[in-house]
Amino acid sequence: MIIFGGTNDVSYYNDVYELTLPAAGNPTWTTLSPTGSAPTGRRGHVAVYDPDRGDGTARMVVFGGYNGTNQYNDVYELTLPGAGDGVWTDITPASQYTPEERRSVGGAYDEDNDRLVILGGRRTDETFFDDTWALSLGATESWTRLDPKIKIPLGVTVTGLTQGANYHWQAWVTGDIGDSTKTSYGSNEEISGAASATLDQLLKHGAWFSNGVEQPFTF
Repeated sequence: MIIFGGTNDVSYYNDVYELTLPAAGNPTWTTLSPTGSAPTGRRGHVAVYDPDRGDGTARMVVFGGYNGTNQYNDVYELTLPGAGDGVWTDITPASQYTPEERRSVGGAYDEDNDRLVILGGRRTDETFFDDTWALSLGATESWTRLDPKIKIPLGVTVTGLTQGANYHWQAWVTGDIGDSTKTSYGSNEEISGAASATLDQLLKHGAWFSNGVEQPFTF
């Protein structure tokens, strides 16, 4: 497992840690020291794992976030080679057609279509986005805005999509004392017009997934 950034409410970090997950024995934390131009310290960003950036090397892709003053819509990759600590590269698309700066944004990697899909987030004035975007991660990175048929209401920042025979949106809202409530929005028929929805159909409509896990994927 690779983690990047975060805050202690005083400082904003851009450090990188790796946690080994052995089949036997205890996990071990290691600090990585990548080369290249790292993102600034931040929280509320999206970080996803891409198993192959096109040359057989895995990478972590980071989008957006907040440093206590500024919000971002930049995109960085950290290569994750078999040996060494990797290299940071700014891969922000040059196109002007991009998502606005944001934090507390949901995201998932769509392996079938080699893209990052993001949903929602917060503005600096604490209002919410409800848009959905896809960032292609091929030879040339580019953003495309998606138009889901089923919308998650403004103000819902933690969302998911169930897997199995009946796909449907789920929104989880956590209370101040740790309790939570769940609301569902739509079904697989409403999303795809069929009795079951393919992963690609769901993602085209801005749906989130957890591959192989029959639990909501929450952010």
